[in-house]
Amino acid sequence: MSTLASYEHLRSRLSLALALNAAIIVAEFIGGWILNSIGLMSDAGHNLVDQGALFLALYAHLLTARPATETRTFGYHRAGIIAAFLNSFVLLLTALGITLVGLKRLLQPIPVDGGWIMAIAALSLARSQG
Repeated sequence: MSTLASYEHLRSRLSLALALNAAIIVAEFIGGWILNSIGLMSDAGHNLVDQGALFLALYAHLLTARPATETRTFGYHRAGIIAAFLNSFVLLLTALGITLVGLKRLLQPIPVDGGWIMAIAALSLARSQG
């Protein structure tokens, strides 16, 4: 297999994996919203942050491969640092949002349908194991 064919194969597999993960994220969030499950919505948020982090890390890697120029004499090697900062900032915002919603839920409990939540969580678990 040539290098270009190998690259295209890996790119198509990555695209498929990211699309399937996006479908799981959407299903978890919608299921969590309908079922009033903070657990499902927070897992969807966690997966969304992970997916965004992968995209950002890939973009930073592509930037750092660029050569130095007259205006950027050190090249783009700081892109990885900025990507790591953005990833941690988004993760902190997600945690803050989950904390606020969780505190509200503690003060005003809402019943949830555990059977449906377990079914959606099992599908998500099966995806992560596969």
